[in-house]
Amino acid sequence: TMLVFLALLPSFTAVTRLRTGPALPDRRAAAASHAVAVTGAAGMGVSLLLLLSFQTRVGALHGALGALTAVFMLGLALGALLAHRAVRASAEEPAARSLRLALAAALAFAITLPWTLEASAQTSRSGLAAALAAHGALLLAAGVVTGTLFPAAAAIRLAAGGEAGDAAGRLETADHLGAAVAALVGAVLYIPTLGYARSAWLLAALLALALVTLPLATREPRDG
Repeated sequence: TMLVFLALLPSFTAVTRLRTGPALPDRRAAAASHAVAVTGAAGMGVSLLLLLSFQTRVGALHGALGALTAVFMLGLALGALLAHRAVRASAEEPAARSLRLALAAALAFAITLPWTLEASAQTSRSGLAAALAAHGALLLAAGVVTGTLFPAAAAIRLAAGGEAGDAAGRLETADHLGAAVAALVGAVLYIPTLGYARSAWLLAALLALALVTLPLATREPRDG
């Protein structure tokens, strides 16, 4: 219980700050950075779960692990490319809506992960090729749903009045910070303690909290 509380505490703090935070554009920008940080952590957590699952079923094959990691990175690039085109093609649609859709997709992926992990484990019994295909498909999908957040988050920060370089730097920092924390505490503490399924549920809870912050950040403050 304490581990779950500690994992969720930063997001609860972000929700509180956004409810009583500064001007609307600044709150939107902060919510975008928070969403990217949480998704960076979730993406790293999901990739760790899938890579560890592959190792458990097949063994520590360094070439295969490198290929699976590359597939995840390819998914990140594809997701960002697709989302960038979607944002440009629908200028009338607010970037906040695109960010909510991207977070919802990442949340849905995390919610179903315990079952898809088990399906991958069952498929892996057929041999190395089947294990690579099953885990690779999930890693590609994880990369896509993770990468779709960045164009929308960048658009929100730019709309708040930030410079392009500043917006990119802040989002890159948020992403890497979330991923670094998840890589450290996920592999060392959370996954060994909670196991695969409960770790996936925890990632889903983090994404759900990030999704909750977005309406708060786009709501005008009430007078009085």
